[in-house]
Amino acid sequence: MTLADITQLDDSLRAERQSFDRIPVVDIAPLLDGSDPQKVAGDIRWAFANAGFMYVKNHGIAPSTVDAAFDQARAFLTCP
Repeated sequence: MTLADITQLDDSLRAERQSFDRIPVVDIAPLLDGSDPQKVAGDIRWAFANAGFMYVKNHGIAPSTVDAAFDQARAFLTCP
């Protein structure tokens, strides 16, 4: 997408920045179980438009897998 494409976006598609005082936490359980995927989409949109990142909860990934990922990240970041 070029800068020219971005300037042609409908104003309703532009995010309105809002301040935040904590890292957004998005519960994706309603997406996974189908009970409210639109709310999850809105929460994700808000998090990325305002903070640029988010924590995700109720994702269903095993705690051992999450721990292993953090262990690998620590090992990588301690490399010279």
